[in-house]
Amino acid sequence: MLARLDPSHICHAATAYGQCKEAHSDQTKKILFHNLSVFYWFLYIRRMNAYESCMLHTFFLFLYTETNKTAMFSITKNSIPARIKDPELGEIIFRLNPRAKRIIMRTKQDAIYVTVPPSVSWKQVQEVLKEHKEVILKSKKKMVMHPIDLSFEIKTDLLHILLETGTNGHFLLNNKPIASISKNSTLPATESETISLCMLMASPQTVFSSGVSRIICPPGTDFQEKRMQEWLHKVIEGILRKQAKNYLPIRLQQLSEEYHLPISDITIKSNHSNWGSCSSRKNINLSLYLMLLPSHLIDYVLLHELCHTREMNHGERFWALLNSFTNGKAHPLRNELRKYKTLF
Repeated sequence: MLARLDPSHICHAATAYGQCKEAHSDQTKKILFHNLSVFYWFLYIRRMNAYESCMLHTFFLFLYTETNKTAMFSITKNSIPARIKDPELGEIIFRLNPRAKRIIMRTKQDAIYVTVPPSVSWKQVQEVLKEHKEVILKSKKKMVMHPIDLSFEIKTDLLHILLETGTNGHFLLNNKPIASISKNSTLPATESETISLCMLMASPQTVFSSGVSRIICPPGTDFQEKRMQEWLHKVIEGILRKQAKNYLPIRLQQLSEEYHLPISDITIKSNHSNWGSCSSRKNINLSLYLMLLPSHLIDYVLLHELCHTREMNHGERFWALLNSFTNGKAHPLRNELRKYKTLF
């Protein structure tokens, strides 16, 4: 009869676990943990009673959990900071993600966000930042916000947004108040509340019926103030979001029915990285910044995503399908789209 589990097995396991925990190299830890796993699987196939089997599973689960904790602890010991201020790259924020398999960098207006997997050291992070420094700097230049003042204007086929000077201390959108200037400040009062109020009042019907979205600013508004710029960007983004939700789903549904490309769901997002995306389940995400494009390029993006409901890659069949819907102009339209940015 095959040997049963005895204290020597546990002793062997404990020794192997100690080696795993003391190993400095991640690769060494993986090899030791693999060997220990094989050892336990060998024991599992032996004839064990219910108590022995339960004890084995419990210890194996403990070992797996502790090994993961060790990996997480090694990252803490590597002293990856929560954020740093780089002289050239600016603010960099680090986020540890146990599910990440590689270092991921995202450039946003406020900072550069770096996602770090547990197995990566601080030295490796620094090397990746140094290697991609030029790419990050180019990306940051694209993310620079354009100043918003009385000369600011957005005019496309589908919307028209401009700023004007008013006669009192209130910010107005299409003659409806969205904020007021406090007595001892040049910034809008109760900023967070007024953003919500703005989005509530700037209904699609109001915007489209008038044809123009007029943001009326009080005399003496300080457009150089950083917080004022951020607030105005949020107000304009609120207008774009409302109009996008009013126009894009309807237009996408029209094209879906016209070209017999059914979809499951439509979501409007504020993503800057792309104009749209399509999942394998035929769920389509669209950027609200599509409203900054001419209408024929909006249609091109919508058709591009609809084609992905049939062809998920960018192979020859995909481009042939898209060309059939755009009179053979898929590539010229793509090149034209590259001249535009998801910024205003």
